[in-house]
Amino acid sequence: MKLKEFDYNDMKQIRAQLEVVLKPLEDEHGITFDIGSMARTRAGDHFHCTLNVDIGTGVDKEKRAFEKSCSMYGFRPEDYNMEVRLGGKEYKLFGFNNNAPKWCIEVRDSHGKEMLFQEKSIAKYKTKETGVLKEGPVPKA
Repeated sequence: MKLKEFDYNDMKQIRAQLEVVLKPLEDEHGITFDIGSMARTRAGDHFHCTLNVDIGTGVDKEKRAFEKSCSMYGFRPEDYNMEVRLGGKEYKLFGFNNNAPKWCIEVRDSHGKEMLFQEKSIAKYKTKETGVLKEGPVPKA
């Protein structure tokens, strides 16, 4: 069906269709596609799509970067994609912005939108003794 108008619901539907269409490619080639959040700008509506390729290591590039930097921020490699609750919403911890000393924690919401938070925002997820994250479920805000 050709679109005559294009609104937010159309974008949601197209995003969902993209995920379905890309799934066989992921399975066939051992890759993953991350379709980011939808954005509306003056230039037009768009998605960001990231292709993660595993070159025989069994770990994608994002996870390797997390594992490399995690100890600088008091985390462990197994904390990759850990769920945290910030401002009443749930996010997954996936990386660090090493060039931003204050806004250095990279998280992703359930729609794929990536955001930066301050390290103090997730301090409650670390133990006081070791600096590593607490075990167990995500605390409710």
